[in-house]
Amino acid sequence: MAGEKRRGRRAHLRDFKLNGKGEYVYNGKYMAWPGDEKDYRRHMVFFAVMAFVMISMTFAAECLASVPMSRYPLTAVFWFAQMVPVCLTVYAVCKMIAGRNPMRSYVYDASVGKLPGRALFSLIFSGICALWECVYLIINGPKENLFCNIARPVMSAFCACAAAALYLRLKKIVWEKSGGAQTITNS
Repeated sequence: MAGEKRRGRRAHLRDFKLNGKGEYVYNGKYMAWPGDEKDYRRHMVFFAVMAFVMISMTFAAECLASVPMSRYPLTAVFWFAQMVPVCLTVYAVCKMIAGRNPMRSYVYDASVGKLPGRALFSLIFSGICALWECVYLIINGPKENLFCNIARPVMSAFCACAAAALYLRLKKIVWEKSGGAQTITNS
């Protein structure tokens, strides 16, 4: 048991060592962006824009004027099923952007490592939500506010498209492993 590696939330702490000056030095692995700095920034802006589109379309659809569709309980269930993976995806994108380049391996695992799966779930559940809203409109027809009735499935579809763009871009990028040490001062 003493020779086994720690697992869990604090497993990355074994990569920090105390040096003679009382500073913690990170001796673990880094994940580096495969391209140059300009390419890295361009991709991070793209990821930030896609995350903004996803979260804004998800919440804007629920903030529209009250229509019969939004009062239907099944619509709320599908919207909530869309909202959870979208929020988790946006959180992972923010964590990835804050991680900088090169990124520590534990930050990479918590953000970039989980991001394709979260983006895929966002795509699936946003598509299901948009499909349900279209089915609802076909069955019941647009009642009170035509714009809001049509805007809801369109916003869910935009969210699904942003999640698809995020997923496809993430699958193309292969980060490179690198090593090194970085000093962190206790303050």
